[in-house]
Amino acid sequence: MNSSELLAILETLPEIQLFLDCAERLNLRFGLTGGVLRNIVLAGTSGRTAFDSLYSFVDPFGDIDVIALHEMQQGRLAQALFAAVPFADCHSWDFQTESAATRAAVGHGLVAADWLILWIDGEKRDLSLGTFRSDVGSILDRPLQPQRTLTPPFVSADAPFHLLQAIKYARMQLGFLEQAAPNEGELYSIIDGLREPLQSSGLARRPPLWRGIVSRLEAEMTQLLLDAASWSRACAFLNRLGTVVPRDWLGGAGALGTILRPELERNTRIGATLYSPRPRAAFRLSIVTEGSGEDQPSVSHDSRIPWTGLELSGINQPTCCRYADFEEGVAVIAWRNSSPEGTLRDETLEPKEYGLVAGPATPGQRALDPADVDNLIPISGYTRKGRSIAVRIDPAYLRLVTAGRQSRFLVGLVPISSSEETEADKRTNPRWLKPESERRRENEVTKPKRKKRISEAPREVMLN
Repeated sequence: MNSSELLAILETLPEIQLFLDCAERLNLRFGLTGGVLRNIVLAGTSGRTAFDSLYSFVDPFGDIDVIALHEMQQGRLAQALFAAVPFADCHSWDFQTESAATRAAVGHGLVAADWLILWIDGEKRDLSLGTFRSDVGSILDRPLQPQRTLTPPFVSADAPFHLLQAIKYARMQLGFLEQAAPNEGELYSIIDGLREPLQSSGLARRPPLWRGIVSRLEAEMTQLLLDAASWSRACAFLNRLGTVVPRDWLGGAGALGTILRPELERNTRIGATLYSPRPRAAFRLSIVTEGSGEDQPSVSHDSRIPWTGLELSGINQPTCCRYADFEEGVAVIAWRNSSPEGTLRDETLEPKEYGLVAGPATPGQRALDPADVDNLIPISGYTRKGRSIAVRIDPAYLRLVTAGRQSRFLVGLVPISSSEETEADKRTNPRWLKPESERRRENEVTKPKRKKRISEAPREVMLN
């Protein structure tokens, strides 16, 4: 792929045209870089021809990286983008100055495509490509060329960070090389080279060197599973990784232990949630797996993804400011089928045919009845189709409409025919639902629900 072909792809994305409108209105120039642009490049080089939305290339736990030439422009630009671009508030954005973005790309960019910039010029209403280093042609020729050393020698104290980079590199390789098998030998060689530094006795006795990075490792491994081209290859890589990771890191019931279980490949589906459980709290990553003997949704009015629980506690203190959408961040729910047939169904999903709904739930409750409109809350959000279905919602809205009286919710994606009648019930005022204790008594006698294995990592997760 050359620069003209890439620009032609970018011009077809409706969000890019709206970016041009904002730049023209503000008479400024800004850039798009990072994971979204890298994913578009890798998708184009792997033969993909359908590009319907910029949001299709946002990683499940990723953000959108924007370069503002001057710090003074960041506020104006953010306000214009959020006002003009649909679903902008459903995503996380990272606004940086050009100097800060250059330091991040040169210091932490992993592959050549991480050095690419799409410049959006409002004065000329024009798109152009630039780089932090190298030249555009060289980057597009070999977008996955590593830009830093992933194997020893390095000091043992740096081993956890090198492991994080190796997993991210594997995620890129396993996610986009569909036409030919990834060079798994190269990936295994990188992982095996980290075995000795990671398992050194000195590192094991110094938890501060690795404990803070475990949550980031869990997020990278989860994204690898959610969007890998081949489920079996992804699981094989993680099995190899499980022989390298120190046993000290697997303590408790964290997500890392679930992801690195040898029997993971036998599961029919894997789900993940990433959200802040209470105001100003760190993000929590939870992993859910469903075994091969468990029920699959077959009723047309049931949720397209398994009903997924969110634990939300606390409520913001009253202030003079009005409620703002996504003021407490974005909650991400993602589900992946392990079978090729199930993955294909998810890739061909029509998001417009489904609506996001939520409802209060009692402990142990696994599903909601879409016909029970009195206890369903229609919620706005964004649904991304692909190898995994990822939905992004506003957790603060659920706290608002229940006035903080409910702490556990189930979220589903139901056909519009099942959810459209609930639209009339949507209110911005609190809904006076029954307290959880009363609802629990009413639901003591219920049908047995399928079991799910749940593990959580209640540590801070750094979004990429």
